[in-house]
Amino acid sequence: MTMVRSYALVMFTYWVALCAGAVCSNAGELASAWSEGKRDNRTRLVAGTVSGQRMAAVEIALGAGWKTYWRVPGDAGGVPPVFDWSKSENVDTAKVLYPVPTRFSDKDGDILGFKNSAIFPVVVTPKDAGKPVRLVVVVEYGICREICIPVEAELSVAIPAGDASVLPAAVISALEQVPRPSDARRPMDPKLTRTVVVLDGPHPSLVIEAEFPGGAANAALIVESSSGDYIPLPKAGSAKPAGPDKLRFEIDLTGSVDPAGIRGKDGKATLVSAQGLTEATFKFE
Repeated sequence: MTMVRSYALVMFTYWVALCAGAVCSNAGELASAWSEGKRDNRTRLVAGTVSGQRMAAVEIALGAGWKTYWRVPGDAGGVPPVFDWSKSENVDTAKVLYPVPTRFSDKDGDILGFKNSAIFPVVVTPKDAGKPVRLVVVVEYGICREICIPVEAELSVAIPAGDASVLPAAVISALEQVPRPSDARRPMDPKLTRTVVVLDGPHPSLVIEAEFPGGAANAALIVESSSGDYIPLPKAGSAKPAGPDKLRFEIDLTGSVDPAGIRGKDGKATLVSAQGLTEATFKFE
């Protein structure tokens, strides 16, 4: 998948800036009831409208010690969330956005996900902007501690035409953690500077070089392929200096990826540091 700058993302940026100016509150919040799940897990759907753009978020509250997964679960495997909006009324599209995850390690390997809570913002585009929206989602996801449990919840919320409700501050915070595309980078966001893809020979590999303005503290990289093949995470702490405020990440693809399956496909690099976060696209060629 390739994230591109869109009207919806521009509206999200506007909304975050607006709320940062302390003009937003939780008065009149639109939200479904909490769906109570297993192991003190619960889920709800919240919604709101800002400057004509309807927005929502799926909010997951997790019990102590439990975690859930990002869209790519990590080397240890896991269950990424799945969102089905087909029961919604007057909804053309519902685009889920993914804040950057935390990388955890356990006996099975590295995991990409969230503890305590996970919030997935959603851009809602109605078929008819002048009519109410009934937003319905069936969400499936996994929660794990010592064991992993599948969870399913059906949530709904009605957004009246012309409604001006706003989303909770936690959702605004989650929006700030959604990586920005290259053409919307902020000055301190990382920048992809070079890729080297080797798919021929016995040891296929991928090299990503990136600039981290303001320093590379807590720098991290996640790579995805539009083919759906899982690209391994760089080994923790393995990034090497490649110049002032630059790092070189090396990923060994041997035995984990079929080179023929990803050749010519789009790649997406999510780059994160203490200073910012961004997404950049490249080709596996």
